[in-house]
Amino acid sequence: MRIVNRETFLSLPRGTVFAKWEPCCFEDLCILTSVVEVANVPIDFRYTSLVDSLGDPEGSKELPLLNPIDVLLALDAGAEVPTDFAVEIRDGVFDQEQRFAVWSADDVQRLIARLLLALRG
Repeated sequence: MRIVNRETFLSLPRGTVFAKWEPCCFEDLCILTSVVEVANVPIDFRYTSLVDSLGDPEGSKELPLLNPIDVLLALDAGAEVPTDFAVEIRDGVFDQEQRFAVWSADDVQRLIARLLLALRG
């Protein structure tokens, strides 16, 4: 893992695993899905959260959820809500001082291995 500034982050490839970083504090783990450019200048980015991507990837009608508040209320009431890791979110913060903890390919491989262990119990 390494810490990079916003300019470097916006030059990284799609699929980069990252978390926003403040000294001694990580935010949610995410995947960079695209960089938003204006006149070929990167200004923003889209990402998928690996922590709170709630929704229904299959479009099932078993749990009709109309908006994000309904999802959160259903979850809080004990419903099982599937995750949907295809949901893209635009950052839109434009914080030029923001830094990012960027995971290496080895970091991601170790996470995958650990998650597979969790599935086995």
